[in-house]
Amino acid sequence: MFGCLVKVGNILIMHCFCFVILCTLMFQNAESSSDDKYGAILRITKKGLTYAANTAFPEYWSKKDIKLNFSIPRVNETADDVNYFIESLHLMTKMDNESFKVSVDIEEESKCVKISIHDSLATFEGKVQCRHIKDRSRVQNCSITMNIPWYFKVHIGMNKSGNFSSSVCKGEENCLIPVSDMNISYDNCAPSEEQLCTQGEAKFEKIFKEQLKKYLKLLDVCTHIESFVITTLNKQMQTIELMPHIKHLFVVDIHMSKEPTYYRDFIETYHKGDVYWYSTMEKYPTLHANVTLDADNSKMLYIWVSKYAMESFFRGIQLHGMLHFTIKAEHVGLHNRSLSGLNTTCSTGVCVGRLLPMLEKLYPNCFMDLDVYSVDVPKMNFEKNLAVVEGKMTVNLRFNISMDSAAFHGEVAAFDPDLQSIHSFIEGFDIQTVDFILRSAVVVTVEPILNDYGRKGLDFPVRFTEVQNAEVKLIENAMVIGCDIKHHRKEDN
Repeated sequence: MFGCLVKVGNILIMHCFCFVILCTLMFQNAESSSDDKYGAILRITKKGLTYAANTAFPEYWSKKDIKLNFSIPRVNETADDVNYFIESLHLMTKMDNESFKVSVDIEEESKCVKISIHDSLATFEGKVQCRHIKDRSRVQNCSITMNIPWYFKVHIGMNKSGNFSSSVCKGEENCLIPVSDMNISYDNCAPSEEQLCTQGEAKFEKIFKEQLKKYLKLLDVCTHIESFVITTLNKQMQTIELMPHIKHLFVVDIHMSKEPTYYRDFIETYHKGDVYWYSTMEKYPTLHANVTLDADNSKMLYIWVSKYAMESFFRGIQLHGMLHFTIKAEHVGLHNRSLSGLNTTCSTGVCVGRLLPMLEKLYPNCFMDLDVYSVDVPKMNFEKNLAVVEGKMTVNLRFNISMDSAAFHGEVAAFDPDLQSIHSFIEGFDIQTVDFILRSAVVVTVEPILNDYGRKGLDFPVRFTEVQNAEVKLIENAMVIGCDIKHHRKEDN
């Protein structure tokens, strides 16, 4: 068998690493750097923060060490000839999707996330007896609900190690329970025709608000909030993997490189994106890329990965010989080598022997192997929906990336290798001939390899999380992925 050594640079045979990079960088967080260069940008939108807050509070607030069992003691007040008697009011602490609601606002100037609590943890429930003081036979019993929406403010930043950190924002109004916004409602009243409880409602509410201010000081809710933010929330952030590995080939440094930027509808964090070879920790630095970001905030999360982060991966796989493979006749010919075109002798059709008579003369009835490997580090140019790897062979590859609920997948949409230069001692071994051979051999061999990687996919790297409504696109100098997230509690898995 004739062994043909064809030196081809920068062929894209492992484009699957593009979505491997995206998958690994997604939702990984932040060790600080002496500069503010970054290879990836994570955008957490108001929609994402709202979902996270509504998910995190029921899960963590219900833990034993932060249970809230507060109540307001007996109330006995008279307003407009009606006596209001309440044995006690209990804080509603039930945590579920129906009774617990949190809204989120992002404050650009103060760099704070304002988290407003509604319904559960903002509502007192009890029973009230309303009796007319002049005609004591007139009595009405009702369920009473007092809703007091309140809020606290959290700053999400980075600590000295580059981790995400959380702290309560500074200022007198960083945690506020505005009693003036309290709303009182009466339900399930009997007898309903009396309407005694609503008779002096306005005056009673004014009196009660003054008393409530004293009771709320005893509840000390803001101290619990501060403890939650500083300890529980920060502790969770410290569990995030900062140097994840990819298939035991690479380690990615995604520590934060500078403080987050706050906008009205989202927060952006900036990550190094440096790549290391897993076994030796050899570093392939990621250069800063100028990336034009749009203002999209319709999904919970977005991540921009620069082309230089991609190139760092290709530098590693090229230096360690992973851009090297052999194309054999049986690979191209679907297990029938005579149909491969790599045979030196053929009576019909096209084969290398017919294109290059010198080969048929010197090596009759043989098959040629193509030994293809990279002799230089690939360089990537990103255009809209097109990634181009440049070198002695340029591969124009359009790769569709998709996501289901648990994994990233990919499929080759267009694969067009273009050979630019070649050298050989064999007479007549010209560029047009080899270009024909490589186009048929490489496309038939490499494209199925890439699609096989794409079908297998790569699991989403965040535990207890399901990806929804994912979109992946290429822009100039970067790859962008946007998605929504659905969280599953640990005990549900």
